[in-house]
Amino acid sequence: DGKARILNGTVDIGASEYDGTMPPSQGAIFVRPGGNDDRDGLSWANAKKTIQAGINKAAATSAEVWVAIGPYTEQITLKSGVAVYGGFTGVETTRSARDFRANPTIIDGGGTRRCVYADSSAGNSAVLDGFVLQNGFTTEHGGGIRLVSATPVIANCVIRNNKANNSGGGVYA
Repeated sequence: DGKARILNGTVDIGASEYDGTMPPSQGAIFVRPGGNDDRDGLSWANAKKTIQAGINKAAATSAEVWVAIGPYTEQITLKSGVAVYGGFTGVETTRSARDFRANPTIIDGGGTRRCVYADSSAGNSAVLDGFVLQNGFTTEHGGGIRLVSATPVIANCVIRNNKANNSGGGVYA
């Protein structure tokens, strides 16, 4: 297509060069520790409190989920077509403004639950990007992440200190 193969220091190896524009979406559902799941999540001021509430709303509205810095003690279930991004401070208006390294967004299993689950209903169109997944635990498989007939995109994540009584303390797929 005549576009540059190197964009922001990364080589584009796709069949068609990426031009840096974001695909169209229906906006974002915002999540922050001080939020409230009864809110609509359509702005940082009206953010949801739990990541799962954001995912559920995004699944119904074709939106992304933007999650602010902080700890979230919960298990999330990824859903088809929903992209979940961590690393926001809670004021950004574009996804490219986030910094997941400087603003750790932590899903903490608290030693009592798995951090992330995805089954065949999530398919291959779910995205989890920019999170620390820690302290997950299960008596089954996959304390940090368990994938059952699912192939989501998992990028820019740190998976640490997770345990499972069977296989895959960190990841089981």
